[in-house]
Amino acid sequence: MDLTPAFRHSLKYVAAAWAIFLVAHLLSIELTVLGIYPRRFLGLPGIFLSPFIHGDLQHLISNSVPFIILFTSILFFYHRVAAKVLLVLYLGTGLGVWLFARSLFHVGASGLVYGFATFLFFSGVFRGSLPSLIIAVAVALLYGGMVAGIFPHDEGVSWESHLIGAILGVATAYQTRHQIEPAVVDPVAPADLASDPPEGYRNLAGKNYKYAYKEGDQ
Repeated sequence: MDLTPAFRHSLKYVAAAWAIFLVAHLLSIELTVLGIYPRRFLGLPGIFLSPFIHGDLQHLISNSVPFIILFTSILFFYHRVAAKVLLVLYLGTGLGVWLFARSLFHVGASGLVYGFATFLFFSGVFRGSLPSLIIAVAVALLYGGMVAGIFPHDEGVSWESHLIGAILGVATAYQTRHQIEPAVVDPVAPADLASDPPEGYRNLAGKNYKYAYKEGDQ
């Protein structure tokens, strides 16, 4: 399978986020006010806009690289459920932040990043196939340190979006655990005709199959 289409889709989001950041920086526009402000009507548009808005360059860079890696992995290995995963994490995380987070503007795609990471990890746990477990281990090795981000430790970090995204990632992985993906399913071994032949083959091999043709009277 070709990884390029999945990579391109992930790159489109990152390119959009970078374009928005650069235009706002060049024009000295403050976009943070377009983020999610919990339990206020003015904060509702942020559910849709906040993943594209970042507070500074470091914030944007820290989200861009893991977003590309993790979302590309979902699109490639779990493409049958990728649209559902994105929709649940995108809208669910934003709505959860609006309902439960602290009263300040929340911006950035880190909630999505946490959701992607937990989806990939727990898909391996819930599905149990060897390929999905390998993906889970790789995610744990690369991004296991993200766990600390779901706890409050920095006033300027939206740990709420991290926590809500992570919870939704686990829930989505569980809900889609039975949807088989060609890229992560164990191959089925071909039948061994010698040790377990089908009935017809067994009859022929044992010479138990007899066929007689007798021409009838015309």
